[in-house]
Amino acid sequence: MQDFDLETLFFDENGFVNVESLEAYIGSYKLKPNLLIKPEKHLEENKHNYALYASLPNEALRLCSASDSFNKDLNRMSWGNNFNDNGCLMTIGNEYGYQTVTHPLSSAIIDRHLGPAGIMVFPLLQGFFPLLRAN
Repeated sequence: MQDFDLETLFFDENGFVNVESLEAYIGSYKLKPNLLIKPEKHLEENKHNYALYASLPNEALRLCSASDSFNKDLNRMSWGNNFNDNGCLMTIGNEYGYQTVTHPLSSAIIDRHLGPAGIMVFPLLQGFFPLLRAN
């Protein structure tokens, strides 16, 4: 969970709950959508803000932002290779499990869709480790 910022789970860049994405995710998570990590903002050369997306047949749902440390690792991966200004795109696929998480923020919309405890399932993604420079 340290690779993703759950405080941005189903929130847009203005800080509002994205109701359409939340409802679409709740209705489709059992279908095991393809997951991908891609840049959502290009800040400058080899510097992007990344987010986790669930790819459905007609749309890509933004789930949440990558954490600051994971953003740094992804930007290191895109530096000096053919990604360049486009950033790094990681396709995870649909072979993953689920874990139970509690949404860290509370709002009337989240409470209505997830219940007052904010408990929901979230993809269990493993295998991300910090990229360290060789000495």
